Amino acid sequence: MNYVNDFIKDYILYYSKELMPSMEVIFSQDKIATEKEAKDCLQFIELMCDQCIIDVKENKTILDSPASSHHAEKATMVIEDFIEDSGFDYLIDNDLELE
Repeated sequence: MNYVNDFIKDYILYYSKELMPSMEVIFSQDKIATEKEAKDCLQFIELMCDQCIIDVKENKTILDSPASSHHAEKATMVIEDFIEDSGFDYLIDNDLELE
């Protein structure tokens, strides 16, 4: 995740601190080391997207910007790319969509 847009990287780290602090370590690595870490990333995506929906409904501001499902979608793509680049692409369900 070294070449990720700074806002999206900060967005992912913001939600990881809020929802799954253990993810910060994984997201700071060059690649995902184990299948369990990859599955944790997928679980984090679901938590992040669910929280984003709540934040949008509550008109929250995230990182000085209105909460937006667009940001969550970009973050999801970045995390999925990270999972794929680490060799765990077989875990990704390509039919996932943000509500």
